[in-house]
Amino acid sequence: MAPSITNCGTPYQVELAVEALFREDEPGTAVRLAQVYGVSRQWVYSVKNAASEALRKQFGASTPRAQVAHGVEVDRARIERAVLTAIMDAGASERGAQVIVRASLDVDVSLGEVHAIIRKAQERARCFNERVRLDSIAHVALDEVFSGGEPVFGGV
Repeated sequence: MAPSITNCGTPYQVELAVEALFREDEPGTAVRLAQVYGVSRQWVYSVKNAASEALRKQFGASTPRAQVAHGVEVDRARIERAVLTAIMDAGASERGAQVIVRASLDVDVSLGEVHAIIRKAQERARCFNERVRLDSIAHVALDEVFSGGEPVFGGV
């Protein structure tokens, strides 16, 4: 295992950046590189992003690939909608949502980011459900859907 590159200087950082950029499409790259170089995943992403930005500046690419996909601007809200749609409508796992976002929006999101998006949506739903009064409902129509392989009852 190489010593921590935060203390070893530029050659290790350049090596890490090149490998992170070269292998960015492979699942688990950040985790593997963090273990090999003795740094955090966040440091791997930071070095990769800094190298990517330097290359864009040097070679004149005007728009980062991760911000515009198919002529559509990809903002945080669009990424969140894509993750939640993959989870709720397609029944995808967190890793599946990560792959779907990458394939459809050409944007990399970490598993931690996917998990944070889901947790944020769960909290918003919980707050909404606490505010909604159900005692005035006279008639209901129920339907069974499956989420994560488990039946969930929905009502109108």
